[in-house]
Amino acid sequence: MKLDYLYGTELKIEQPQDMYHMNSDTDLLGHFMTVTARDTVLDIGTNTGALLLYASQFHPASLTGVDLYEQQLNAAERNMELNHTHAEFIKARIQDYKPDCRFTVIICNPPYFRTSEDRLKSTNRNILAARHEEFLPLNDLCQSIGRLLADNGRAFIVYRPARMIELFENTKEYGLYPSRLRIAYESRNKDAKAILVEITKNKSRTLFIESPLFKDERETIMNDEVRL
Repeated sequence: MKLDYLYGTELKIEQPQDMYHMNSDTDLLGHFMTVTARDTVLDIGTNTGALLLYASQFHPASLTGVDLYEQQLNAAERNMELNHTHAEFIKARIQDYKPDCRFTVIICNPPYFRTSEDRLKSTNRNILAARHEEFLPLNDLCQSIGRLLADNGRAFIVYRPARMIELFENTKEYGLYPSRLRIAYESRNKDAKAILVEITKNKSRTLFIESPLFKDERETIMNDEVRL
C-alpha cells in the first residue's frame, strides 16, 4: 500500500486503493481550520482520517470520527496509530449519531454532487458516499451540525462556489452563521475552485472574508521552502 504525506506536514497516511483518496479540498481545509487544545473535534465522514490528522497537530482535548463503513474507520484508526495519536471512531449515519455531549469543533469535506443520472455515479460504494449526496444531503448535514455543535462552537467546511448561497441558506435555518470565508483558485486566471467556510453557532453574524488563495502560487512557495 502506498504511503503518502499530508500536504505541508510530516504526517503520514495510508490510502487503500478502493477508498476515496484525499485531494486538494482535503489539504485546503486542513490548513484553513483552527483548533485549540481545549477543543473537542468531530469529523463528519472521516474516511481514512486525513482531516483528523490535520486537527491532531493542535493537540485538542479529543478527536472523533464518524463514517458509514467499518472499512474506512479501520483505515483511519491505522493512520492514527501510524502517527502516534488517538481518536474515537463511530460507525453510524451522522443523522442518527447521538453522542453524550456536543462538540466545540466540527470539520467536514462533504459530498456535493447532486447527480441524478446513475451513469455518472461511481459503482464503488465508498467513493459514491464521499462524492454524492445520496447518503448526506446538504440540509441533513447542516441540521446535524446544528444539533452536534456546542453553542459558540465552530464548524469548518470546504464546498463548491456554485452552491455557496444554498449552503448559507441551509446553515441559517439551524442557527449557524458564516464568520470566515476564503475562496480558493487554481490560478489567477481561473474561476473559483472551492470555498473554505468557518461557521459559528449562535454567534455574531459578521463575516470576515480573507484574501483569495491561489493554489499554484502556494505550491511554488512551499516547494521553495522544502528546497531551503
